[in-house]
Amino acid sequence: MRTLFSHRFVSSTLLVGLSLLLLESLSIELSYAQQNSLPPSRRVFSADLDLDGSDELLIAHNTSLTAFRYLGSDLGWNQVWKQEGPGVVQAILRDPRFPSLIVAWGMGKGKMVAPSTVSALEPLSGQQKELWSFNGGRSQVVNLQFVQSDDDVELELLIAHFVSKYHTRRVVLDQLSAPKPKAIESSQIRMATSWLLADLDGKPGLEEVIGRVYGDEKGEYGDLSIQAFKPNASPLKLGQVVPTERGLKAMKVWESKSGKHLYFSDGWVAAYGKKAKATLKRLYWAKGRINVERLADSADEFTFFDLWFRKAPNHQELIFAHGNKGINLIIPQAEGPWTVKQLLATVPIVNAAVAYAGQQWWAFIPSEKGTQVTALTLPNL
Repeated sequence: MRTLFSHRFVSSTLLVGLSLLLLESLSIELSYAQQNSLPPSRRVFSADLDLDGSDELLIAHNTSLTAFRYLGSDLGWNQVWKQEGPGVVQAILRDPRFPSLIVAWGMGKGKMVAPSTVSALEPLSGQQKELWSFNGGRSQVVNLQFVQSDDDVELELLIAHFVSKYHTRRVVLDQLSAPKPKAIESSQIRMATSWLLADLDGKPGLEEVIGRVYGDEKGEYGDLSIQAFKPNASPLKLGQVVPTERGLKAMKVWESKSGKHLYFSDGWVAAYGKKAKATLKRLYWAKGRINVERLADSADEFTFFDLWFRKAPNHQELIFAHGNKGINLIIPQAEGPWTVKQLLATVPIVNAAVAYAGQQWWAFIPSEKGTQVTALTLPNL
């Protein structure tokens, strides 16, 4: 009896101990999940809201935009603020030269009827002020960009947006600190899906760069147009046209060690992965002429949806590209084609984000089941 009781006592003790261990383990796992799980998202963005060198994550879902800050491996990503808007977030802009976070709202899954609206949000609280709104047939913003297009020191805001199913235009907002900024509107142009202003030729004045995925007629490939920027140009016409192989998707101006250049992704259309290839190209001026240089090709992707040009804490220049199959790092080479290295495989999705926080690079992928977050491992460069 004593032996049986002893066995039962030991067994019960072991069971209780194992149960406590399981409960403790489960508690730790639940605690970790609660600290590190992220809510559903339709779009994701990253921005250094407080300008401390560490990015915050911005999650857009239906009409809300929520900011999260990384507090380390123990605490994970924690909510800073949440703001409701007049539509779905389509684009954001954070520039250290301007105190506010700029957010473009419009139509999208979760809010199919909404005006195009651009707001200025206080970065640490999310409190917002409307800057501009347009109620048209297609509420979609193509680009947001701060520029200095006149003689005063105050920045202006470029808003490129659709006004109908196939036509876009640009609006330059002046006097951003005024209760109601002044809007300088251009005429419309067909299918300009990329748009920016920059000084590319080194001469006084800005160049206006317009990129199109498709041409004017069915079956035509897209192109890249460059012309001198004229605020009140009407009608707005294409300038010097640089043909693309399959159609331009993303373009960014980046001032690196090699100078200020326009980088753009070619590809997109025509049998997608069979004929079209995701290609990174660079446009620059030399001896008064436009030159286009082919830098890198993805082995099996048909487009780069987005490009991010970043500098690591050690001042190393990094180029990330979001292709239709994943997040890539484009590695410059002294000679020959640049290398495209996939860091994270994803399903084909047009939006993603890359961030630097906690001395680590991260990739964020929108998902209705909860925003996916992955720590990226970069090769030694």
